[in-house]
Amino acid sequence: MIPAASTSKQATRRYNRLSAVYSLNAGLGSSSSAEALQHAILRAGDVALELGVGTGRDLIRIARRVGATGRVIGIDMSTGMMRQAQRHVMGSGMGNRVQLHCGNACHVPLVARSVDFIFCSRLLDLVDTPRIPDILAECHRVLRPGGRIVLVHMSKQGSERSWFERLYISVPWFGGGLFVSRPVCIAPLLEETGFQFVTRVYRREFPVGVEIVCGTKSE
Repeated sequence: MIPAASTSKQATRRYNRLSAVYSLNAGLGSSSSAEALQHAILRAGDVALELGVGTGRDLIRIARRVGATGRVIGIDMSTGMMRQAQRHVMGSGMGNRVQLHCGNACHVPLVARSVDFIFCSRLLDLVDTPRIPDILAECHRVLRPGGRIVLVHMSKQGSERSWFERLYISVPWFGGGLFVSRPVCIAPLLEETGFQFVTRVYRREFPVGVEIVCGTKSE
């Protein structure tokens, strides 16, 4: 995987600036996130965690799935995005099921084995490569045995470097400017972290494809 062009602080500042208008871009990635949640085994009463909640679109979808007896915890580093997520969650009537925290996915503020399901969409493709195993390790820590994880992010089919990656590396206004995300392949890392039954679905999109990766923590 190529390194991220922006640091986490730079990406957070960018999303803080864009948070007020980010919902105008809500259609981008919405269908892949919706498809990913179709792969999710969510039960009434589940405790669910979303990392990188953005404006809260998927938080609301998850909250509906876990029902009145369930609970959803959302974490994001961007205070601007958290404000937008809070507004959308309260407007949806799901405020009593959702708890929001501004924080870092490398240090999830939850005790071990306390979550049934984790969802993470469009986060791992913007964090730097060395941080990805740390985030996956935190996911493994907080999941209960038998817990499920679903990840969505930019990806690619083969190992060859794409035109998008070449631009991302060589043109400063493209990587880290126009785009802060780049293609990553997470399934092998998920298996290395200790997850089982790992599956990958690839979707061809523009300007670059998306993968949906699912796994289960062993009993």
